[in-house]
Amino acid sequence: MVVFTDRPITRVEDLYGEGHRRAVEELKKAVEVRSFAAVVGPRRVGKTSVVKSFLFHFKYPYLYFDFSPYMGQTAVSFRSLVPAGVGFDEKQLSSEAQIYLAVVCLRVKRVRITGDVFEANLLSLLRELNERFRRFILVFDEAQVLAFLKGVNGRGLLQFVHNNFENIVVVLTGSMPGLLEKVISPADARVAGFARYVELIGIPRWNAEETAGFLEEGLRSAKIGFEQKDLLEVHEKLSGIPGFISYYGLLRVKGNSHSSSLKSAMDYAMDSGDTIFKPSPQSTNLPSTLDF
Repeated sequence: MVVFTDRPITRVEDLYGEGHRRAVEELKKAVEVRSFAAVVGPRRVGKTSVVKSFLFHFKYPYLYFDFSPYMGQTAVSFRSLVPAGVGFDEKQLSSEAQIYLAVVCLRVKRVRITGDVFEANLLSLLRELNERFRRFILVFDEAQVLAFLKGVNGRGLLQFVHNNFENIVVVLTGSMPGLLEKVISPADARVAGFARYVELIGIPRWNAEETAGFLEEGLRSAKIGFEQKDLLEVHEKLSGIPGFISYYGLLRVKGNSHSSSLKSAMDYAMDSGDTIFKPSPQSTNLPSTLDF
């Protein structure tokens, strides 16, 4: 059943759109062959929903870092590198690794944690996770922010993990240009990229049929009246971006009119810094891999 929400989807069965469900399967294949993966697409297209649904469905152990609050900043403290999600039982770890995790989560009180201390503890933690699990997923959401970390060498950290911990699979999300230019293959020739092979998983916008189907199902279940031309207008004005379309539906369910809800959703899109009127590449138009 469609439920309008402004939060990421966390269950595969709740993902809407063929491209989003296909992306979960593509991510599963990449993880099983230990490929470094980049989930790419514009903001609010559903990258986080795909990754979280994948993690919760397949029950992989993981650490999840969320950089979305720091988008647009050019100087970000290493303290922002605290996991937003810890997807394993901490009691499975050795006592030493539990201390490493406590440092990485900044739980240790009255101890000054510098960037060097943080990075050393994170690498020590990842070393044990690599030894303990057959597959472990290290996720960096909106990973272009890694290029602006202060106190920790984000690119160096990823390169070390990618080169030395064979059971840890790195998954990044972000815009394709942002990840390529700032993290994977920096435009500055003096900065080395960290991965030679990248499995690209593009998240497409919805087509008009998917937008209409999503809105029809949700509005009918909430007993909200609508006209087909309204649904087409929503698709055109919001450029098929699922996050903004769901936001529109959420406003309709709360009793707002079509025109008021659409205007608010468009304002929300613009306030989010998204250029929603530019066409976005569909996943079928993206190369499936990058080999530098």
